[in-house]
Amino acid sequence: MAALRAWQTDIAIIDDMTVDAVHADANVDRLYLYTDHLFAIVPADHRLAQEKVIKISQLRHDRWALDLASNHYSEVIVGLCREAGYEPLVNGTCNGFEVVVALIEAGCSVSVMPGLRVQSYRGDVAVKPISPKVERRIYAAMRRGEMRNPAIAALLGVLQEIAAAATV
Repeated sequence: MAALRAWQTDIAIIDDMTVDAVHADANVDRLYLYTDHLFAIVPADHRLAQEKVIKISQLRHDRWALDLASNHYSEVIVGLCREAGYEPLVNGTCNGFEVVVALIEAGCSVSVMPGLRVQSYRGDVAVKPISPKVERRIYAAMRRGEMRNPAIAALLGVLQEIAAAATV
């Protein structure tokens, strides 16, 4: 969003977990693209790996790895654990999906990540829907009135087509 406001980019892909709609800039328009869901990621041999859905409360005794690339996102995950009645025991924090998944594959941790992030991952982990279900809405953000620009309108159209074809 800072790059958008500074005219360093024309379109930003954002979600409502990391960009709070309450603090949205009046000079920024948003175009809805897609609703993504969060998933639990556990080691392939984890006691819950064969479950169809994993309740956040079932992970209360596990150690967690969190991707801190977005502080707000990790706060959402910690908040889910607190709502389930516990403080997550975090044994790994990093700024990247790869390290979180490495900790999970090693059997050291569990985590929760967006479906778009894990849908094509083919490593040795189990990816399961979580309960309660958590969604994030993804938007294209641009400066107010920029949708009238033919190049931006064309790119937004392509983004909408890609989002419509996405499945998680």
